[in-house]
This record gives sequence, C-alpha cells and structure tokens, in this order.
Amino acid sequence: MKRLLLGNKEKVTSQSYIWYSIGGLLNACQSAILLMVISRTNSQDDAGVYSIGYAIACLALTVGSYGMRNFQATDVNHKYSFKTYLTSRIITDAAMICVILFYIIKGTLFLDYSRDKCLVIIFLGLLKTVDSFEDVWHGFYHNRGRLDVAGRCMTTRYILMMGAMALSLAVSHNLVLSSAVSFVVSLVFFVYTTILVYPEIKNDSASGNDLDKNDKSNNVQIRSLLRECFPLFAGGFLALYIANAPKYAIDEFMTGTQQAMFNYIFMPVYIVNVLNMFIYQPMLITMASSFEIKDYKKFIKLFFRQMAIIFLLVSAVLLGGYLLGIPVLSLFYNTDLTRLKIPFMILLVGSGFLGMEGYLQAIITVMRKQNLLLIGFSISAVLAFLLSRPAVLRWGIMGAAMLYSGIIMLQMLVFIVLFTILWHKKPSD
Repeated sequence: MKRLLLGNKEKVTSQSYIWYSIGGLLNACQSAILLMVISRTNSQDDAGVYSIGYAIACLALTVGSYGMRNFQATDVNHKYSFKTYLTSRIITDAAMICVILFYIIKGTLFLDYSRDKCLVIIFLGLLKTVDSFEDVWHGFYHNRGRLDVAGRCMTTRYILMMGAMALSLAVSHNLVLSSAVSFVVSLVFFVYTTILVYPEIKNDSASGNDLDKNDKSNNVQIRSLLRECFPLFAGGFLALYIANAPKYAIDEFMTGTQQAMFNYIFMPVYIVNVLNMFIYQPMLITMASSFEIKDYKKFIKLFFRQMAIIFLLVSAVLLGGYLLGIPVLSLFYNTDLTRLKIPFMILLVGSGFLGMEGYLQAIITVMRKQNLLLIGFSISAVLAFLLSRPAVLRWGIMGAAMLYSGIIMLQMLVFIVLFTILWHKKPSD
C-alpha cells in the first residue's frame, strides 16, 4: 500500500495532475452519487435530509479548513512551519464542530428537526471534519512537491467512503447508520495513510528535509497565521453561505422533497466548480513562484491559459446541460425534473460565474492580497441574507436559482475589478 500511495517520484508532475484531478472529480461527485443512491434506496424526504445535512457540513468545513490550503501550498518561503499549520488546524476543526452543534441546536429549537435529522447532520459534519484535518497534511505534501501523494490518498479514501455508505444504504436503508459508517471508514483510512506516507515525505531530503530543522510552533506564529488567513476563511465561509442561502430558505419554507428536487438540479454547479479548482490547483505553486520573482510574463500567461480552460469547460457544460442535462438528471435521480429545466439552466450559467470567481480568489491569494476578497463576499452575503427568503417565498425553486446565479455574477465582477487594480499596482519587475 505504501508503494502504491508514494508512486513514482520520477513522474511527479504528470501524476499530480492525474491523481488530483481524479480526487477532485470524486470530491465533486460524491454528494451527487450518494444522493442518487439515497433516491433509490430511501424516501425523497431522506434525500432532502441528506441534502441540507451535507450543505451544513460543507459550511462548517469552511471554518475547519479556514481557507488555509492555498496559502499553505504557496508558502514558498516557508514563513510558517508545518507544526504551526497543524496546530492551527486543530483549533479551527474544534470551532468547526461547534458550528455543527450550533446548527443542530438551532434546528431543534426553531425548525423542528427530528432526532434522526440531527444525527445525520452530526455524522456528515464529522465526515467533513476528517476532510479538513486531512487537508492540512495534504497541504504539506503539496508544498513539498508531492501533490501526487495527496491525490492518491484522497482518491482512495473517497472511493472507500462512498462505497461503504452506498453498501450500507442498500442493505439497511438507514440514513443515520450509513452516515456513521461513512465517517468511521473515512477516519480509519485517513489515519492509516497518514501513518504510512507522512514520515516518508518528511524525511525525504530531496523534498527539503532541511526545512524541518526549525520546525517549531508557538502562540505568536499561530495567531499570525490565523490573522493572515482570516480573510480567506471569512471569504470561504461567506461564499458557501451564499451558495447555501437558497437551501436554508427552502428548508424553512418548503418540504424535504422540494429540497431534494432543488439539490438534484444544483449538483452540476458544484461539479463544475470543483473540477475547475482541481485543474488549477497543481499550477498554483508555479504561479506563486513566478509572481514572487517578478516573472510577470510567465504569470500572466498561466493566468489567461486557465481562464481559457474555464471558458471552454463552462461552454461544454452549458451545451451538454441544455441538450442532455434534465433527461440525465431525471434518470440519475429516478425523478421527473422536466418542469425544472429553466431554473436548471440558470444554475448552470451561475456555475460558470462560480468557476471564474473561484479562480480569481486563488490568484488574488497568490498575490497575497486576500484581505480584499472580503469586499466581494460581504456585498454578496448581505444580498443573499436579505433576498433569499423573499425570493423562495415568491418564486420557489425558480427564485432560488435566479438569486444564486445573480449574486455569483456580481461577485465575479467585483473580483475582476480587484484583480485588474492589483495587476496594475504590482511591484515593478
């Protein structure tokens, strides 16, 4: 197993793209696949419970990950030690669990959540806590030039986790039990793979073992790191709140079945964004190094190449979605979604805006101006908070789709303006 996970060091670059793209695809599709299984093994209400539970878990994940991954991976001057990143992640993961508990208490007191619904949210939240804690180790591998190892570990864990949950659902038809099984399998495999590969990468002199000689952490470093990454955390939290705001409104005013229907047509939005993210993730270190040494010609070439990839990806998705999206989703989820084609296409347009703004977030982080991201996120979050409930109350699923895509478009435009200003004010070469 160790040999499989560590792979061939002579082919790190190509293997990084391949394995991290596969892992990214599984990450993007896991909710869609498991929702498909639930729609066949359990009721539509259970599909709705899983959908809102997964949305809450993902929102809590933004607290756990704290927007730190891109910052850690592109810390080319090693300003902070790995122990500092690790200790900080323990703190943020503890806060993540508190967020999950808050939503359970809120749901129990004000939204009449059942015991089973609360348990599903707990186990899905713990599952995402494993994702968060694993991410800091994978950030270390990424920073050491072994993104391929992170991709293999992540891919294998996702396959085992999804397989275990799907099998449990097929046998037991019990969503609570199946959510618990997926968490346990994910946790055990994460611990096992970390024990296997972390010492090998840490002790590999070719990947920079000398950097561990002063690998210390203290409260000053931790506070400094958390302070620097706060804009990334706040931006990520607000971004996911914006994405989930329509779902929260549906959870409050509509049924579990309608929640499931909205999530069926919303799934491709996540897939496009995560696929895009895993395409540009492997080149962030190269872009960070280019910007650091003021090789702006290389930097801007990579920037526009990725923008072209996003445009092509989104164009293909829009065409495929228009021709095949609703029939495929209807078959996929065993539900007639024909009447939801217009809101589905509106959401797909929003997925294009999301891909662009997600990439611009990463680039502005590489330029170390991540604090400015809060401008766009704050404007969008306020609008989502004010408009999500009226939109859903008046237009239902159509209102949720229009609200989401409109706010994401606004956010993308703000980030384009910010990047343009930063580019013109960059240090002279």
